[in-house]
Amino acid sequence: MSKILTSQLDMQELKNDKKTIMKIMTAADLKEKYHKFDIRCKELLSNFDVLFKTKKREFKYQLSLLHNQIVEENLYMRRIGSKDAEIIFERSQYETFLGEDLEGIVVEKLKSAMPLLSHVAINYDVDAIEDVITWFSDIQILDYDNSIKDRQNIFPKDDKLKKTMFAVFREMDVNISEFKD
Repeated sequence: MSKILTSQLDMQELKNDKKTIMKIMTAADLKEKYHKFDIRCKELLSNFDVLFKTKKREFKYQLSLLHNQIVEENLYMRRIGSKDAEIIFERSQYETFLGEDLEGIVVEKLKSAMPLLSHVAINYDVDAIEDVITWFSDIQILDYDNSIKDRQNIFPKDDKLKKTMFAVFREMDVNISEFKD
């Protein structure tokens, strides 16, 4: 097969992939959207799943809320280099399972509005929990009411990083090639 024909086939595959990606993204936009002010959404859970990695471990934290009450909360951990995950805790409205790292921790009187993660962090010295709390504490939060501060956080100052960012934009067909501070 000629190089030109191969190139054209590659371009066609790329266009088909982009169409597939656009269909998937459009379908995601068609999913039900929930809004706090929508009366139909008042009884729906708010679910949060966070996957993150620290120097020594990988974690998965899940939290489900309804009317500011915790319906479910789970924390799982895997040490870097290990294939096996461990349960730190699993909590539902009806029961709580504590993994090996939390043996002996008292949870019977824990209020349904208090995350177990916070309870353990405040009252006990558990290495894995401290790792999780440190990760959450180090998150940079963007305040959209302060656009000047947001620009300082979002846009890189380093020219090499700027070039990389604009290259990524081009790959995504986003037509941004420069910005001004």
